[in-house]
Amino acid sequence: MSEISNRPKDTAFRQQRLKAFKPVHTAKSSALIFLGSSLIFFTFGILLYVECNNQKEYWTTYDHCNIDEPCSVKLQISSTMQHPVYVYYQLTNFYQNHRLYVKSKSYTQLRGDKPSSTELENCKGARYNKDFTGYYKGKTLDPDTTARPCGLIARSVFNDTFTIEGYDIDTEDITTETDRKMFKSVDKSKEWTNMNEKFINWMKIAPLPTFRKLYGAIRKDVESEEITINVGNHYDVSEWDGEKAIVLSTSGMFGGKNIVLGVVFITAGVFCFVCSLVFTSAALFCKQKWVDQDPRSWKF
Repeated sequence: MSEISNRPKDTAFRQQRLKAFKPVHTAKSSALIFLGSSLIFFTFGILLYVECNNQKEYWTTYDHCNIDEPCSVKLQISSTMQHPVYVYYQLTNFYQNHRLYVKSKSYTQLRGDKPSSTELENCKGARYNKDFTGYYKGKTLDPDTTARPCGLIARSVFNDTFTIEGYDIDTEDITTETDRKMFKSVDKSKEWTNMNEKFINWMKIAPLPTFRKLYGAIRKDVESEEITINVGNHYDVSEWDGEKAIVLSTSGMFGGKNIVLGVVFITAGVFCFVCSLVFTSAALFCKQKWVDQDPRSWKF
């Protein structure tokens, strides 16, 4: 085949003759860019900070409660919380991001399909029903059958319960539709635990050792008063010096009461504003004459 027949068509795109914008930034243009960036960061940062700071949040620990004994804690609500009010549990010093812990599950099994033996090797140590002895009650399961669900994440599922006097905690519709599609219960009689929405929230790995997970929601306003929370305390955290807390929080357009993102944006705005001042000073007091007519030259 001749060289002429292989030659690309004579178009601006194929012959790389497209027009291009190649700006040469001066101190003045750089100052304007940083100033504009700082205004954007300040706008979003202040909006995030104010919105998140306006959310109400109250919490209390209940580590003093004895395991498997009835316990009640008081929580003072100093200002009325508009519904929905979300109920979270918080764990401290629990490293869900450990490599062996993270991989100890079977996605295929959680979707309701039959996993391969190779995939089930990820559940080593928590693969069979006999590995879950003492973790379930009221069911008779074959000890040598593969547990549903298997894995260390499922076996360590949070099992404390909460009731609030005068308020109902709704534990339905606390996950996204996408999350619910990823978990499918095939035969509840062969499952050692209930794969409900609280279980789905637990299976979503937390990146930090202190984390919160959604337990439920109160669908009416919580009045300004002292409320009583009855705790079914079954989850022992003393083995790793952990702490447990229950959290009540409202939520806005940017989530709950978390000012970190707003502070980050404001900090970035301050940095960009300082840079704009530096470049403005350079443009005013450090003027240089052109040595070469070509602005792309290194000689200026």
